[in-house]
Amino acid sequence: MGVSSHQRQSANGDSAAKWQVERGFAMPKGKIKKLLSDKGFGFILTEEGKDLFFHRTELQGLDYSSLKEGQEVEYEAVTRRGGRPEAAKVKRPSPKTE
Repeated sequence: MGVSSHQRQSANGDSAAKWQVERGFAMPKGKIKKLLSDKGFGFILTEEGKDLFFHRTELQGLDYSSLKEGQEVEYEAVTRRGGRPEAAKVKRPSPKTE
């Protein structure tokens, strides 16, 4: 039985991300649920059905103004701000490989 990325995740998320990449795991995917354009943040609906906060400074290769609700993204789940989960390194989904 494998260890989930959530079990391997450190407070800053760096070791979990490295662990995932080294072992060929894909980043979690979700969809933009809500954008608060005037505030510069939004929420991702995870595949598990939970809302995950993200800030525009965590976007990689995406412009905040181009995001649309319902758009699919990949992200890293990290723990910040008093232990609350957030999305980091938010980007377009990687192409599927078989």
